[in-house]
Amino acid sequence: AEVVNCRCALLTRARWALDEDELKTLEDRAKYFGLDKTKNFDDFKEKYLKAAESEKQFGVLYGQDAIDVDFDYINSDDYKNKFSRITDNQKANESIYDVSKTMLKHCDGTEHEDMYLLSMEGEIISKVTDSVSKLGVNYSDDFKKALADIAENGTPVIAMHNHPHGTPPSSDDFRKAFENKYSLGVIVGHNGQIYAYSNDSVEISMELADQMADDIEFFYRMGWDIDRASKEVYDEHGINYTIIKGDD
Repeated sequence: AEVVNCRCALLTRARWALDEDELKTLEDRAKYFGLDKTKNFDDFKEKYLKAAESEKQFGVLYGQDAIDVDFDYINSDDYKNKFSRITDNQKANESIYDVSKTMLKHCDGTEHEDMYLLSMEGEIISKVTDSVSKLGVNYSDDFKKALADIAENGTPVIAMHNHPHGTPPSSDDFRKAFENKYSLGVIVGHNGQIYAYSNDSVEISMELADQMADDIEFFYRMGWDIDRASKEVYDEHGINYTIIKGDD
């Protein structure tokens, strides 16, 4: 089966877990981009580690600490309300909500990802729920056939998968959205974050996806929150995503 690496693992290690060589590389790159004004490496290291004391952003955890699902929140009205306006079709929204809870229950406490293809009316077309790879999806033959049929017929679909670390869409998510012509991508974070994204115009090679992931990690390591780091890189390439919030 084809393995699609999600490239959403930049938070596998906390900011403070970098060794001295990695910090020196980070310092050199930061100076190149004009993002660091410290006088020497010791000053940079002290500043970096002080900024890295907390991995918490948006009021929720990200990274390995986020893989355990808080089902009290997932079962709340606040979480459910996030799905009310993802599409213009209420039946589809309800199906997206149901699938999100199914994925979270199945992958709770792990770094495994499930993936579903839904029609624009919310009917399940195909799914992968037995991936053995962490932070990625193992496309089965049946799933690949469904993708081929969708491409051949020009069928609009919604692609859903979970991010155990709760991070925004990865560069590979955008790459596959273009390649497979998803009308809408929805990511369900184990931390309760929901993201919507699409990409019908920007072709992304695997090499570019790797570079974008490296750039996001760089900005994140420099103390930017993960959303700001992601949007900084994606804006440069003309792609974007939305953090789905509940009703105001």
